[in-house]
Amino acid sequence: MNKTLVLAAVLFALVGIYWAMNQSEPVGKTDIPLVQADSASVTAMKIITASDTTELRKEGDGWKIMGAKVFPANPQNVGRALQRFSQMTKKAMVTDKPDRYVEFEVDGAKGVLVNFTANGKDQSLFLGKAGPTMQTSYARVEGDKEVWEIGGNHASAFRRPSADWRDKTITALPMDSVRKFSIMREGATIMLEKQDTIWNATENGVPFPATKQNVERVTRLLSRMSAVEFADTLTDATFATPKGVVSVDMMDGSRTELLLVPRDDKQYYVRKTGALSDFVIYNSTADVLMKKKDDLIEKAKPAG
Repeated sequence: MNKTLVLAAVLFALVGIYWAMNQSEPVGKTDIPLVQADSASVTAMKIITASDTTELRKEGDGWKIMGAKVFPANPQNVGRALQRFSQMTKKAMVTDKPDRYVEFEVDGAKGVLVNFTANGKDQSLFLGKAGPTMQTSYARVEGDKEVWEIGGNHASAFRRPSADWRDKTITALPMDSVRKFSIMREGATIMLEKQDTIWNATENGVPFPATKQNVERVTRLLSRMSAVEFADTLTDATFATPKGVVSVDMMDGSRTELLLVPRDDKQYYVRKTGALSDFVIYNSTADVLMKKKDDLIEKAKPAG
């Protein structure tokens, strides 16, 4: 009996010590928003990591990357980031000790600092590492001591190289609205013009029978073509003698022109009229754009 009482007393003492130790770190459980912001209310973001600083601002219906030159922002990546604000709900307060910020990566060394404007108010927060289950993460509102475990793992949605925030779209043309297009390469000019559902094709003015399926491989690419990367330092001299020129006329009267120049044996440079930068695409993409006559006609089927 005495032995049992002693064991009970020891256990009670251990529980007391454990409780006292945990009280040295304030832990507050809640489920309220970390910040007052959502995708509709945020109008500007400045995202700072150890390697990159990117400033984005909403202008009209779209987002722009601010800097010496202003570029269109990637709408998908911006949208993914904006959605995160309303998902940041407080789960538990894990510490208020500044010397532990590095442990949770909510400081300038490893954290992602997001300065943003929502509802006309400037706010800032650090997004840190993921929690043990990868379903939560750590965050701290700048100026506050408390580090919170929050719902979701959000840092990766903001931690991007500056180039990844830029819109890599080269063309986004409604496929059914292409009226005609031309391909100029190696001394030949192929013209393709749509009449109802039929594509009329000529090479240097001489008609040839292009198949709808082969023609629409080109128009399908033109409906949504994206770059591999950007080429911001090219001069006009680079495109003085392009290997290929693709011109597209739309039903609404607008025109898009693309100049293609080999970069190396794997990629091409592309210049689009009116674009703020030049682009890089793979050879396989360039091959679709610069179809030859033989690529557009129906291939003869083997006998037998």
